[in-house]
Amino acid sequence: MCNAERLKAVCEAFGIRPGEVARAAGVSAAYVSRVLSPDDPLEGSACFWIRLEAALGRLVEGRHKRVFDVPAAQLDGLANAVEPPAQASPSRCAA
Repeated sequence: MCNAERLKAVCEAFGIRPGEVARAAGVSAAYVSRVLSPDDPLEGSACFWIRLEAALGRLVEGRHKRVFDVPAAQLDGLANAVEPPAQASPSRCAA
């Protein structure tokens, strides 16, 4: 998997827009679009990838898309979710 494919997967997974990638890396949105395009031979400069690597945490932190699906809590169960009863045993997620 090349860097452009990795970037595309990260953007799709976290809902990061190409314009945000461009601002973080200090390039134009057109440059990012070209890098992400499978039909364009532009691979991105080493400087672009280094700057993007350094900014990746901030990009993910500012994402617009949830990563985990969390079902909405029922109103009755909300108090238990915030403050579980004393006799309740901790539950574990299924692996």
